[in-house]
Amino acid sequence: MVLDSQQYRYQASLSDIAGQDIQAHGDDPRKAIDKVRTWLRTNSGRTNIPGGKTIWQHFILFQKELPYILKNAGITRSEIETPEYYSDYITFIVEWLKEREAKSKKN
Repeated sequence: MVLDSQQYRYQASLSDIAGQDIQAHGDDPRKAIDKVRTWLRTNSGRTNIPGGKTIWQHFILFQKELPYILKNAGITRSEIETPEYYSDYITFIVEWLKEREAKSKKN
């Protein structure tokens, strides 16, 4: 999947991806999330992917809790935003999602 903020901007510099169905998100993170969600739903075969609004709400909640997660891990915000810490960031997201799922099953 290829995302860009503008529909045909990629053509000026990336001829090697010509032929791909570029999805424009117009610099709107909610629209980008919805585009990715739809792409995953179509291409993964999964039928249980939540809607874009739900994913956005989870993202906002995760961002609010991230400072506490980072503090507990001894990692700074500036560190987590570097490529070297990308796998840590993904781990935090996965663990956070697992905890949310476990809490929702208890309720």
